[in-house]
Amino acid sequence: MSIYLIVAVAAACLAGLTLAWKLWLSPLIKRHKAYVTQIAVCGYVGPPPTDRAWRVMKFWTRLLTWIQVGKVTVVGRENLDSVPGPILFASNHPFGIEVAITPLVLNRKARYMAHEAVFLFAGGLGAHIAGPWGGFVAHDKIRDHGVRARRAATQVLTSGQTLVMYPEGLTNLEPTMLPLKDGVVRVVKQAAKELGKEVWIQPAYMRYGRYPSKWMQRFTRPVQYALLFLLLPYFRRGCKVVLGKPLPASQLSANDDEATLQLRHAIEACDPKTVK
Repeated sequence: MSIYLIVAVAAACLAGLTLAWKLWLSPLIKRHKAYVTQIAVCGYVGPPPTDRAWRVMKFWTRLLTWIQVGKVTVVGRENLDSVPGPILFASNHPFGIEVAITPLVLNRKARYMAHEAVFLFAGGLGAHIAGPWGGFVAHDKIRDHGVRARRAATQVLTSGQTLVMYPEGLTNLEPTMLPLKDGVVRVVKQAAKELGKEVWIQPAYMRYGRYPSKWMQRFTRPVQYALLFLLLPYFRRGCKVVLGKPLPASQLSANDDEATLQLRHAIEACDPKTVK
């Protein structure tokens, strides 16, 4: 092969790559960055999940749940099915896999509050997963005492969508619940006020056959979840989910601290260890 032919082939390849960059790669990267920048901001709520996104989500969450915990048993589904109005699903959050179990329990499209880090994971790949599946940011670098997060959550409920919140905030890798944040009760009461009708909290408790230990808490969250996955033969002991009686906003105390205590009691009452 002559040097001229090699140069010609190299020039053609370079021209092809340049054209591909201008026509496809560059616009794709710009759209990616614009989407991540928009959705990874607390207070922004994207469009609801499409039917296709919901089917994809069910497939992956079912697969992940089966791999990590095995069989999931749900008790009290009739309580969830009986709710006549907007629902906020509130559960304990001890393991981390709850985010995959919850869609299977609800069996409906819903919106999920998540930390900014979920959306920025892997250079923004997380945004392209969590966003279409119904996620929106509840916490970012701007500190505003939860004002934007509560406004976004209220918007979800007043638009008639199902909202999922874990009032503990973070996982603690053991069955004992952490102190609850008051965001759930504040959002539900505000949504009921704006709608002029009842809004409901669906309390739930998830109890696993085996829990991680506190020693994992010395590591960062990604490392914790990686260890849970690597040690899944030990932790894969199933999960029992109990859905309690729905709690209407009208029965919550006007005092947010007292209302949060009501919510805690409602969730703890669903614990399979106490349910007869």
